[in-house]
Amino acid sequence: MAEKTILYEVTMRNGHGEFSELHVGQTKDRIRKAIENRDVKVERIKSLGQKKVDVAPGEIDDVEFSVRLSDDEVIKFDSSCIGYAFLNYKFKPQVEELKEEINKGYEE
Repeated sequence: MAEKTILYEVTMRNGHGEFSELHVGQTKDRIRKAIENRDVKVERIKSLGQKKVDVAPGEIDDVEFSVRLSDDEVIKFDSSCIGYAFLNYKFKPQVEELKEEINKGYEE
């Protein structure tokens, strides 16, 4: 089972200037395609390396992913985030196990 994923720092530019966000995805090219549009241009994508991912029940969705930057710092990904579908696919066994646990509570 997968435990880690690559985290990327994506630097973008729009009419208000340059800014950076952290994203996950299968490849840099897929991240670029998911973000870029006529208002936002991706300037660069830098890999921050492999990061541990925790799968847990979410506040908004059934499943939420937490990517650990350090012992104290975590980034959460829900269905509103670019890369959520990728994380769902990559961590499918953990997601299915969690959904089974959640559904058990309703069956009892």
